[in-house]
Amino acid sequence: MMRTKWKRSIITVAKLAIVMLVLALLASTYVIARISRLHANSPKPVQGVALRRVSSLPNKLDFIRNLQYGEYSSFGQFAMTSSYGNMPLRLNVLQPDNPTNKLMPAVVWIHGGSWKAGSKDDMPQLMVMLAENGYICVSIEYRLSPETIFPGQLEDCKSAIRWLRSKPSPFRIDPNRIGVVGESAGGHLAALIGTSSGVTNRTSKSGWYGYSSDVQAVVDYFGPTDFLKISEGCARNGIPKFVADLIVNSRSSAPSQFLGGPIQSRRGACRAANPITYITKNSAPFLIVHGDQDMTVPLYQSELLYKALRKSGVEAELYVIKGGKHNFSDRTSDAKVLAFLDRHLKH
Repeated sequence: MMRTKWKRSIITVAKLAIVMLVLALLASTYVIARISRLHANSPKPVQGVALRRVSSLPNKLDFIRNLQYGEYSSFGQFAMTSSYGNMPLRLNVLQPDNPTNKLMPAVVWIHGGSWKAGSKDDMPQLMVMLAENGYICVSIEYRLSPETIFPGQLEDCKSAIRWLRSKPSPFRIDPNRIGVVGESAGGHLAALIGTSSGVTNRTSKSGWYGYSSDVQAVVDYFGPTDFLKISEGCARNGIPKFVADLIVNSRSSAPSQFLGGPIQSRRGACRAANPITYITKNSAPFLIVHGDQDMTVPLYQSELLYKALRKSGVEAELYVIKGGKHNFSDRTSDAKVLAFLDRHLKH
């Protein structure tokens, strides 16, 4: 009699366990489908932002491709001389007519792609609009994971800015009027550049360290900030936090590959890669653009950055696109960006 009861109990518990497992699998499948871009293993070209990609250029704009600003070793994450040889780091320049040869403001574009994909050639139409309005626009490449881990990507971006300051001709860039714009992973790097003034990790062989990498304005399109709180934002979007934690902390997630290991085991690196860590009252002014339906980088990430900037007395604006998802298309943000950059770089 007792054995029969035990058998029935075991069968009941087993059935409940199977039901719970099936529900967990269904929930995981649902979450993976919604935030697949965050943990995709195969790099794919990134389309993005209010950023309709450049298909043609007006005659009055000069497009200069593949200028080398630095180099790195193909051997590993640190740039050094090796038997494998050095690989170039390049940038593209979109330059408006300058008949008076006056100094002009510049905007540096940093592409997205989960820090492991994307290209300097994937220049948005936004850059054409800015060039038509008197900005020298520069689209840079940087090392991608897993070829390098943080802070390699950031140092490449800073090196490109220092290189621009080292070349007063032929571009005629005003060294005191340089802004940076980025989307997604590029938005994260742009935000880091804007807050980490004076912070240098010399992993780049051609770093142009005699020049500043400071910028005077930052436009951050839906970049992540605090990797340890991404799952909190996912929970606000209706995704179970424990499931989001499992996905974001996996070795294959984009943040984990960027930092060189699962984020929960790289908490120090998470702090070092968080733009909020470096905010002071002297940080550059920010325009942050984010969609409220972004399931890849939750809006909560930009809210954290915005609140921290304002708390430190930094000029900051958070422009929320209603119904905007990750890599949204919204023309009103173009006008916002132009007005913001004009206010800070055309003085």
